[in-house]
Amino acid sequence: MSSIAQLTKIAKIADQKEKLASYKEYIDASVFDQAGLKALVDHVLNEDVQLVVARTVLGQFVQALERIDSEVHGWKKDVVIYALQQIKPRILSFEETDVVLRERLCDLYMEEEEYIEAAKALAAINLESSARQYSDDQKAEKYVKIAELYLQEDETVDAENFINRASRVIHAVDASNWALKLRYQVSYARILDSKRKFLDAALRYYEFSQSKPDEVDPDDLLQLLGKAMTCAILAAAGPQRSRLLATLYKARCSCDERIKSMEHAGILEKLYLEQRLRRSDIAAFEEGLLPHQKAVLANGFTVVEQAFLEHNMLAVSRIYTSMYFDELGTLLGVDAKKAEKVAAIMIGEERMKGSIDQVHSLLEFEQEGDVLQGWDDRIGTVCLNVNACAENIQTKYPQLFAQ
Repeated sequence: MSSIAQLTKIAKIADQKEKLASYKEYIDASVFDQAGLKALVDHVLNEDVQLVVARTVLGQFVQALERIDSEVHGWKKDVVIYALQQIKPRILSFEETDVVLRERLCDLYMEEEEYIEAAKALAAINLESSARQYSDDQKAEKYVKIAELYLQEDETVDAENFINRASRVIHAVDASNWALKLRYQVSYARILDSKRKFLDAALRYYEFSQSKPDEVDPDDLLQLLGKAMTCAILAAAGPQRSRLLATLYKARCSCDERIKSMEHAGILEKLYLEQRLRRSDIAAFEEGLLPHQKAVLANGFTVVEQAFLEHNMLAVSRIYTSMYFDELGTLLGVDAKKAEKVAAIMIGEERMKGSIDQVHSLLEFEQEGDVLQGWDDRIGTVCLNVNACAENIQTKYPQLFAQ
């Protein structure tokens, strides 16, 4: 007997309890039959079938889908999509089934790493529906998950749209749901990162990385700390980034052993100590970056090159009081015009103190306090440390100094 004939026969059963039991037997017998399941969907969504019966049978249909292995039966996703298409004209009557099927479809797309399609499947759920009430926790969880899926493919605009929706309800989420709030904050930081607002992103990543280990997986915290370091390195050079670098470096030198194990801890140290970076440093650092972190800017530099160029400009300003642009360009590895343009932008944005003499192609640096005095103080500190080492050696090994 064909599927249509079986379903027509079941529909004629007068006793409702017996009818539902017969539908259940049909589903169990057809659970691995793609055509049979599609026939069931068509049948129960016919307006001749009572609404209460149709809802119950579709609930049994959804449960049966859980028994189907998508790897063995590749058509499972097609059946779910087909059911959603058939439900669409009567969505108000079958909204709950629609939501469950969309969640299943999202999972199937995620298994195939089709993250944008997974996000679209969830985004089609009407969380503001008057027919079905959602709690603030449920709304926030869905919005954050959709944003996370879009971020998997670097779709920043769509991700930001859903994070903004989550922001309307996240404050009302239960205080015990700490993990959801962290996911929201991290997604927001990732959006800032993707939009190349590296300083803001670094500050947020670092703040989250300091969470208590018993609240979050330590490996996740380590990843957040790594992202904080990367964004801090890429951030525009200036006083704000210097303060963040100081925070990271001091944590490295004191109690946070995690930072010492970071891949780019050496670059962090050079940045904090305002040492000039070399091309080899750029190449090693650039290998592990995401596509948006390696993008080419309007001035022709990549994001990494721009960050390193600005840092080296500040490093030079700590040593020299003035420099011709030809010499500065040679030192920085760019031509004089580009060096002048970068200097002008940094001075204009108050990220570096100085002035430009265009007549003589000269850059004059301004320092807070006496530059030479600061240089002398550093030399004095080094000399004192050398003397202290020499005295310790002489005390421990006097025979080496006996003449």
